[in-house]
Amino acid sequence: MRYFIILLFSVNICASSITTIEAAFIYRLMFFLPIKQESNSYSICIKNNSDIYEILHKKLDGSNFSNGKLNILQVKESYKKCSLLYLGNNLDLKDITDIKKYLLNQKVLIVSKKGINKPLAMIILKTKGNKIKFDANKTLMETFKIQLSSKVLRLADEVF
Repeated sequence: MRYFIILLFSVNICASSITTIEAAFIYRLMFFLPIKQESNSYSICIKNNSDIYEILHKKLDGSNFSNGKLNILQVKESYKKCSLLYLGNNLDLKDITDIKKYLLNQKVLIVSKKGINKPLAMIILKTKGNKIKFDANKTLMETFKIQLSSKVLRLADEVF
């Protein structure tokens, strides 16, 4: 029976799209952030990627998380409620400047794909086939006083 469950799980993962796997990875990162919210509301914010937003919103919006509720938000300009911010496409200079200003006052982990949003990406997702790997920009995290669990950093391909 145990082997059947493992086989079924493996087949299910292979059938999943890479976008679904990326969305699951983004969600799981939330568990490794030292989040302290006064309102008991936690938010994953998505900018410039409607596919990731739809997957996370449909499955997780309003669900229980830690001692509160998890919100999935599609953001354009305001990042005030974000615990984690996923940047889907390259941003213009104004967006980069706005996010950097916001980071000076708030702690938010920024995730992006390899090759885009380099000045802001703290976790850089890389895909190879149906696998997700990542690099961690610890220097940038330290600059903005973001603490990510050492368990996650040990799993990164490269920490710089």
